[in-house]
Amino acid sequence: MLDHLEQFLPNKEPSSIQNFPFFWISQVNGKYSQLIEKSIKKL
Repeated sequence: MLDHLEQFLPNKEPSSIQNFPFFWISQVNGKYSQLIEKSIKKL
């Protein structure tokens, strides 16, 4: 099961074009969460 989820980690390249939307969403989500964390720490 973890192998299946591992392909969606933000540091992995998409293995096929079919997985690309999920890859893109995980990339954006990861960057967004990092920015939110940074701004919360500043408060």
